[in-house]
Amino acid sequence: MTASHELTSFIDSRQARNTRIIRGSLVLVALCVVFGIVEMLQQHIGNIARGDGGSLLYPAMYNLLPWLPVLPTLPFIVLLAERWPLDQARWKSYCKLQRELVALEIKLDARAKSERRKEMRRWERSRRRDAW
Repeated sequence: MTASHELTSFIDSRQARNTRIIRGSLVLVALCVVFGIVEMLQQHIGNIARGDGGSLLYPAMYNLLPWLPVLPTLPFIVLLAERWPLDQARWKSYCKLQRELVALEIKLDARAKSERRKEMRRWERSRRRDAW
């Protein structure tokens, strides 16, 4: 293999990689914009259904604008995903770990809500006793 052939194959692989990064970034930008528009329209339709309808300004501010700061970071995220892809063998174990962590969070949240309800009942009972 000659040096010029090696350089050409290196440049071609680099261009292919850059094309994948640009394409992935554009897809993610499009998804963020679509999600923002869908959220904005849902808010606007809900406002109209409640009789608060009117301008799209407030739904755009509260539902579309939060997606915009994400857009400049997307090429970097795609670059990282291209550089360090998830290992398929570890992916299932990561999903198991995430599932366990979510279950733990739900359990702790339910316990905290239960404790708050018990405390609220005790407080209501003490208020009733004080009222007599």
